[in-house]
Amino acid sequence: MKKKIFTILLCTIPYFSYAENVMLNFIETVDWEYMGDNTKFSTDLCSCDVKDSGTGTGAGFRAQIAEPIGLIETTNTPWNVVSIGQKFDKSLTRKQGGSRHDSLNRRYTHFIAFAPMGILNFVQDYVCFERLTSTNFLYWSEIIPTQTSDIMALFAQAAKGPVGKIWYNNPIGAMACIIDCAAATFNSSTNYLHWCAGCAGSTGNNTAYGNGKDEDPITAHHVYALSAIDDLHFAGGLAKISNATFTFSPQAQIPNSMCTPKYFPMAIKTQYALQLAYPTTGHAQSIGKFRTFWAEFKNKPSSEDDVSTWLWVNKDFCIGASQCKSVFTKETNN
Repeated sequence: MKKKIFTILLCTIPYFSYAENVMLNFIETVDWEYMGDNTKFSTDLCSCDVKDSGTGTGAGFRAQIAEPIGLIETTNTPWNVVSIGQKFDKSLTRKQGGSRHDSLNRRYTHFIAFAPMGILNFVQDYVCFERLTSTNFLYWSEIIPTQTSDIMALFAQAAKGPVGKIWYNNPIGAMACIIDCAAATFNSSTNYLHWCAGCAGSTGNNTAYGNGKDEDPITAHHVYALSAIDDLHFAGGLAKISNATFTFSPQAQIPNSMCTPKYFPMAIKTQYALQLAYPTTGHAQSIGKFRTFWAEFKNKPSSEDDVSTWLWVNKDFCIGASQCKSVFTKETNN
């Protein structure tokens, strides 16, 4: 079934209506202003040795770039690819979700790796824009056991040890998210509160079920998106590529990723931003920012509560000395 769906998607993407296709209409839906504001080059020196870069000892200058690397979408309808405007399961017996029932909420989450800078072949030898030049469907909650079973999610989080979210899935952990809410609103997310999605709520055990999430589907999207990012980090699908800071980290050692992307087992909120692309477009925001600043009046009656956002990454690297690699490839984490 999985291979069949992927084949259908890849074969039919070119024939979709361009006007309704968030992914292929990226020139209009991407917040290019955010890229300009968060891409910085400095004269601060840095260096990479052969162990870090794999290319020999070299010196360079510290730099940061911001770019979109994919789309995260949430929907009530299984196998509904919001970013290309197509529903692949139209049967009457499909297990429809719900987005406005508090503890009975059930949403489907997808992550589509699609990097416009890579697609446009805007790849430099020394400036580390994303190397991905194709489309990959990396996350489908319809077929992920932890997204379809609370029991599986509980055991999966316990198996993660100190980075598991089961230890924070309690009233005290929920109250701590008030701090993250304030920080996110001022664009300074707290990485050590890794189970919190700012003012949008708590990720709980990273399931598609349960309460603790904002009632509004656009705001709650940040919670589901953070869960997907966290799962992909733990599985090695996404890597640490920023100089993120942690007041406290369940991970004993924070790897230095200035010279090459490094494996890190949980989501790094300061490394990412989410930008609303459907049902309306908006500006990139820190994960869980207070909804008044970005989510009010953004939904539409015809949207069926479908939401799609561009996932932005803030990448720090040593220009001239770093080994530029795709954050998605298996080799990234070797």
